Parts: sequence; C-alpha cells; structure tokens
Amino acid sequence: MRYCMMLFTLSLLLGGCKGSEKVAKEETAEPAVEVVGSGEENLCLDVILDAELYEKIQHQPVSIVESRIEGNLLYLKINFSGCTYDELDLVWNNMLKKSYPGQAQLKLGYTETGSCDEIQTKEMCFNLKSFAEFGKVVLFINEAEGILFESGSK
Repeated sequence: MRYCMMLFTLSLLLGGCKGSEKVAKEETAEPAVEVVGSGEENLCLDVILDAELYEKIQHQPVSIVESRIEGNLLYLKINFSGCTYDELDLVWNNMLKKSYPGQAQLKLGYTETGSCDEIQTKEMCFNLKSFAEFGKVVLFINEAEGILFESGSK
C-alpha cells in the first residue's frame, strides 16, 4: 500500500511538472499573426482614375484574349504589340453610363512604348475596388465585349 501511495504521489509531481512546462512554452510563444485576405489583391494593379490620361492612352495594339473576375479582382490575358518592359495601365475616365447595370468604358494601354513591334502575351491582374460602390457594373475594356462586375461576389 505504501508503495502504491509513493507511485501515486510521484506521478502527480511528474504530471504537475509537465503541465507547468506546457504553460511556460505557451506563454513565451510568439503571438499569432492574423491574416486578412489572401494578399493576392496586393499583387494586382489599381485601375487609374484620370480623364486626361484616358484620352492620351494608346490602346489600339492591345487586345484582350481572356478575362475573368474573382471577387474584386479582374484577371486579363492580353496580346499587345510592343516591348516586354512596356508598362500597361488600365484607365477609367470616372464616367458611368446611366443604365442598369451601369456601364464603364476603360482603356488598357500605354502612354509610351518602346521601339519594339513584337507581339507579346501577358497576364495581368487589376483591383476593382473603384467600382465596388456601384454594386453591379458592366466593364468595357478597349471596346471589347463587356464583363459584369458584381461587388461582393466570389
């Protein structure tokens, strides 16, 4: 009986030590970092709201091969004539046609292009946060077929 009592007391002591070790490790652990969103929206370009740039941008050699919207992000696969380093911008003149849903004309192009005339294919992503306040908007990019953007849809 005495032997059993010693084993019981010893197991309580060892069990108590293990429990305090776990608590000590939890207290010194780094606090968890909360991740909001996927972060992919940070990799996407913003739509530029500039009526003057909208008039100047060259969009003729740019054609949209594929387009899709996921959440607030617009993914485009495009063909264009120019250099691989040419920067392309998506520009909106901040005007919305009064219809339901509203219609926005956008231009995808560049203000300056290099001396290349090669046909390039590029995939791009744009954040559509500028259109979220409208709920539903049909986006027409470079006079191509419209694509419906619904704020808050996945």
